[in-house]
Amino acid sequence: MAKKIATAADETAATKTAKAPVPRLRPAERRAQILAAASTYFSEHGLGTQTRAIAEACGVTQRLLYRYFPSKAALLSAVYDEQIVAPFKAVWIVKLKDRSVPVKTRIEEFYEDYFASVLTRHWLRLFMHASLSDSGMAPNYINAIIKQLLLVIAEEVAKGHAPRSGNCLDPSRNDLSPCHSPAPLWRGPVGFGSRRPAHPCRQLHRRFRRGLRRSTRR
Repeated sequence: MAKKIATAADETAATKTAKAPVPRLRPAERRAQILAAASTYFSEHGLGTQTRAIAEACGVTQRLLYRYFPSKAALLSAVYDEQIVAPFKAVWIVKLKDRSVPVKTRIEEFYEDYFASVLTRHWLRLFMHASLSDSGMAPNYINAIIKQLLLVIAEEVAKGHAPRSGNCLDPSRNDLSPCHSPAPLWRGPVGFGSRRPAHPCRQLHRRFRRGLRRSTRR
């Protein structure tokens, strides 16, 4: 009798610990679900994790993971396209070049929107881990987006601030040194998951303009 009770208890425990069947989803929904879960896992644990752990975090089998993403590199590429690049809005470039609006207003509105839309805890942690890995995701983002963005801002600020001498900011020279470039604005005062100040963009923009004025007096 005692043996039967023990056997029944073992069977009950095994049933509880057995994995629940993966619910059926449409292919597009399944891919999006895997991508979102993998992105969250990467942001918390880094990009060096194994696909077995990623599949478990996504709630799918490793075989099902490979059905949608044939390799880890393919998964990372999708995370880069849809989680790192996608939040950037192309309309920001258009608005930054709209000279019917004062340059101060354009830059402040851009950075306030950029901070709110892009620099979330999830994005920052994902980008931090990408920077620490050899995936090439962080350098690709900087080369494809940040450099172009900084050149546009530098050109618009140079047009909006008449220099006092011939030595002014020249975007064609990629003159984006920290003393008079918007790069400190991009880095910002925000830590990973820290609380933002009331108006960080406006404060940093004032510092940038002071640096620009000092550079034009030389």
